Amino acid sequence: MRTVSVRSADLPKVTIPIGYVGENLYTKVIIDCKKDFDEHPDAVVGMTVEPPEGDAYPALVTRDGDFVVWDVSASDLVYRGSGSIQISFTVDGTIVGKTPVGRIMVNKSIVPDGEAPTALDDFLTRASTILNEIPDEIDDALEEAKASGEFDGPHGEDGVSPTVVVTDITGGHRITITDAEGPHSFDVMDGQGGGGAAIDDESTAADKVWSAQKVNGVKNTAEGKYSKPSDGIPSSDMASAVQTSLGKADTAYQKPSSGIPATDLASGVIPTVPVTDVRIDGTSILSQGVANIPEADSSNLGAVKVDKNYGIQIHPTSDSLAIYPALDTQIKAGTTTVRPLSPSIQHISTFYGLAKAAGNSDQSSSANAVGTYTEDAKSKISDMLNAPVTVSGSTPSITAKSGVQYKCGECSTLSITVPSSGCIDVVFESGSTATVLTVTPTKTGVTAIKWANGFDPSSLEANTTYELNILDGELGVACSWT
Repeated sequence: MRTVSVRSADLPKVTIPIGYVGENLYTKVIIDCKKDFDEHPDAVVGMTVEPPEGDAYPALVTRDGDFVVWDVSASDLVYRGSGSIQISFTVDGTIVGKTPVGRIMVNKSIVPDGEAPTALDDFLTRASTILNEIPDEIDDALEEAKASGEFDGPHGEDGVSPTVVVTDITGGHRITITDAEGPHSFDVMDGQGGGGAAIDDESTAADKVWSAQKVNGVKNTAEGKYSKPSDGIPSSDMASAVQTSLGKADTAYQKPSSGIPATDLASGVIPTVPVTDVRIDGTSILSQGVANIPEADSSNLGAVKVDKNYGIQIHPTSDSLAIYPALDTQIKAGTTTVRPLSPSIQHISTFYGLAKAAGNSDQSSSANAVGTYTEDAKSKISDMLNAPVTVSGSTPSITAKSGVQYKCGECSTLSITVPSSGCIDVVFESGSTATVLTVTPTKTGVTAIKWANGFDPSSLEANTTYELNILDGELGVACSWT
């Protein structure tokens, strides 16, 4: 059982393979129509099928919850090619909605309607045809001889009508053709496709072809007589003559000189199938013997060319389509090349994207290696995102920026320069030896921060965590905990 699932909204975007010609109830197509049933929960569902050939017809579908189920039968798979389907929703006899039109594809299959012939059957059929043609050719030859005066004067020897006898041998059959020069025999072994004869070498094969020529009335067109290999006529040309006498054009059959073994000379016919048409999506593109494959666009199928700037290229070793991700250098430089991101460089893309958005000018500088995250870039990203800034070292000095929180570890000394406006937040630890804190305002006219609750920055306690909030460069609040 073959199951194909698709959403109703995706019907115009995909081609649904519904099976091969002659299949019956092997493909189940399940279409998700939740959105449609949400709008019309009590709707009766129906589906119209436009087959590759013939008129559109209603198909038998069922509803299973939010899904429409189509069990594809043999009557839906009569013709190969592309067709269309569309689902409709009916309430109280009125069609209240339809899905987009979807495309379906019925694939070609081979349906046998006969039995394969045996090697002997195949040979006897050809031999019978040849022998049936002999009387007509003899009559024609007699008329030509009579008209030319060939019968005037002394007559030659009496003619001999050739005979064909088939006898059983171990593993096959022996064919004996008797003409004026006596019997000529060759074997047809069971299991040899197309009735190929078991011929020991090319010379023997050529003699048997010559015998077949005499039976069939094949002449050397240049000299008007029968030709043997000893006359200098290549056996491959004799095989060609047999083909011509059987009504088989050389253009449709191969000669032994094309690599066909000498054992196949007896049959003389190796069929090939010439191409008569070229189609795209069931439509012929053949015009006056030339197939011009169109270039594909958004509306038409055809040949597709790739543009490496968009990440799709021909793989150099497999010659197949391949998707190439963006290079880290392309991300760093911010090129306009459109390519997907591989997981290994997502962090690089994220950083350079944030740095560029934050106004950092050196993120694509040639002086900085790929993956080098400069302090200026990190600072600008933190400012943009209002992210806390972690300050390292036991004696940090902070030139604070408005709207930024600074987190310090254990500090023996800490110097903070306060901006003239905005709000800053600083968290630090005073260790076993109390931190020496210096807070410097920059606002004009302010010489010292005014602290609430009597906080004295010059008298901190040991083993205590402090958090300072300073507003507009002059008002401060401190809290602490142990």
